[in-house]
Amino acid sequence: AAAAPAGAGLAGAGPAGATTALVPVSRAAPLPLSFPQLNNIFQPADSDHEHHNVIAAIVLRPRPGAAGRGLDEAALAGALTAVAGRHEVLRTRIRRDGPHWVQEVDPRPAWPVRAVDLRATPAPDRPAAVRAVIRAEQSTPFVLAEGRPARSVVVRVADHEWLLVMVLHHIVIDPWGYARLQAELAECYEAAVLGRAPRLPELGPQYPDFAAWQQRRLAGGALAANLAYWDEVFRDYAPLATFAAPAHLLGPPMSGFTQGFDLDEAATAAVKAAARRCGATPFMFLLAAYHALQSIFSGRPDVLSTFPLAGREEPATHPLVGYFISEVAVRTRAGWADSFRALVAQTRDGTLNAHAYQEVPLRMLHGGGAGAGAGADGGAGADPFRVMFNLVNYEPFALDLYGLEASASADVGETNDDAIIPEIVTAMRPVNLDLYLAMHERGGRLSGIWLFSPDRIDPAVMAAMTRAWPRLLTAVTEDPDRTLDDLRRLLLAPDEQAARP
Repeated sequence: AAAAPAGAGLAGAGPAGATTALVPVSRAAPLPLSFPQLNNIFQPADSDHEHHNVIAAIVLRPRPGAAGRGLDEAALAGALTAVAGRHEVLRTRIRRDGPHWVQEVDPRPAWPVRAVDLRATPAPDRPAAVRAVIRAEQSTPFVLAEGRPARSVVVRVADHEWLLVMVLHHIVIDPWGYARLQAELAECYEAAVLGRAPRLPELGPQYPDFAAWQQRRLAGGALAANLAYWDEVFRDYAPLATFAAPAHLLGPPMSGFTQGFDLDEAATAAVKAAARRCGATPFMFLLAAYHALQSIFSGRPDVLSTFPLAGREEPATHPLVGYFISEVAVRTRAGWADSFRALVAQTRDGTLNAHAYQEVPLRMLHGGGAGAGAGADGGAGADPFRVMFNLVNYEPFALDLYGLEASASADVGETNDDAIIPEIVTAMRPVNLDLYLAMHERGGRLSGIWLFSPDRIDPAVMAAMTRAWPRLLTAVTEDPDRTLDDLRRLLLAPDEQAARP
């Protein structure tokens, strides 16, 4: 099994069969971080970097028929405070204690809320003023050691229009938790407006209890099989150092570091049908295609990509706001003579194993960025966690506040047209990653966004790869039995017909 690096903060080995019940524990002393939090800490981006900011900007207007009822700003501030009072993770300080990372719960249930009134600003200037507020919140980092990993701004845009900007550090929130937060905020706001108590169930174990539970399981030997599995996956893996393309494919380079795309309904249906024929899910099929693309443009069929899992296997975690995401990986080692169908089979097996062995902090245990001043291994291309894939399978969140209509602001995100989920956006900057493909299905169509680091991948090569992606998908959906070598010649040859066998 892999050993934790010095100072990582993992509990040491303990007797097998130690208790693993997720129960409340004492708050008399600082508690450890959870494995997902450690994965978040041990990244190239410092833990207090703005990269970790998760922002939602929501336009609020009175509902038709609710004449005279606008946003009750005092009730909203009270509702945010009530949610923070229910969930300890929203009022937790995270700091180093010698070689360890620890968390301490602040007993004061506060959620900082700042008010901005733009009604005196000339109407033509208000959109720019709104964008300035959003950009300022996005670019202002949290200081985890000071606590309060959540804050909000309420902007009075006009007499009957408000903008709620909520910003949280990613270490305390995930998509499931965000949905819980919005639902509880809506209930607490309605209760405050109507002068009644919120109708919410009592919470049992809190997020720090989950972190302590994970440490007990590790110390008790319950995660030994997980550690052994990932040790084998990462054994002798040399991360891809570079991508290249022949000169005839090098057109105008990508500008910026993101580019969005859409597949039409026919192409989306073809992906799903081909995945079924290969005995895989669309996620597995698309991840295999992503690996094929990397192999073709790197010249090496040994590829590893990470992806996130919800990480809420324990039922006690379901009511909680918090960051439970497990970062896992799939490694494929197909030969050039192997078919794409065989690559899908490898990807399917790796994905199923990743789900089964998801409970350890991979980034920390297997050489990812050390982050937050802990000392990275440094060499270019040495981090196996810099290539990522995701197929988002949840719907955007809808905040339903009493008497109000809510809609996502169009001002969130660096390039809103490229954002898959504009309702909630992290700072899409290539701080931690060389290459990231995120996809989402909505309305029967798959869409996606490429994120890459121009310092690590030639923008002209990246442009060639993005142009090749739909061509690759067409080829493998039409005939999954084409070999990787055939696909390589198809994508890299000057002429498609010349590439045909």
